[in-house]
Amino acid sequence: FSSLTQSHTGQYLAKVTVDCLHRFGIEKKFHTITMDNASNCDSAADHMQELIPSFRGRASRSRCF
Repeated sequence: FSSLTQSHTGQYLAKVTVDCLHRFGIEKKFHTITMDNASNCDSAADHMQELIPSFRGRASRSRCF
């Protein structure tokens, strides 16, 4: 787990998520993510695509029901 200490912007959420994936050495196995419908989640998916080239951004995002 990671403590969130800043405003939950998409860029910040992407950085914290990717840092966590790197710590566990699983960033190359990361293909999809489930997030709620908040606009910062769209932004996070876009930023994660920049940080992990194999991740397809919004196309790899699943929304909660």
